[in-house]
Amino acid sequence: MLTDITKLISEWKAKGFHPIVMGDFNADTEDPEFQEFIEDNQLIDLIADTNDGTPPPTYSRGRKRLDYILGDEYVRRAVRKSGSLGLHEGILSDH
Repeated sequence: MLTDITKLISEWKAKGFHPIVMGDFNADTEDPEFQEFIEDNQLIDLIADTNDGTPPPTYSRGRKRLDYILGDEYVRRAVRKSGSLGLHEGILSDH
């Protein structure tokens, strides 16, 4: 999946667009394959970078984040602040 997303990011960047990639990646930023995806595409974890404090875990059976919003430096400059709700705050979901 990350290979396919990388291909799409490259295609859209070539057209002058800047990526915003959101998803349940079933990985955290310590996962080597996810780290490589972020680095290869020059992406920034927008929630972690613009949130006061540490974002909460995003799934009910663990303590890590698996859900991310990623963007490049251009997108990052447009984001002023972010926030996160904990599990079951707002929407009843397992994420």
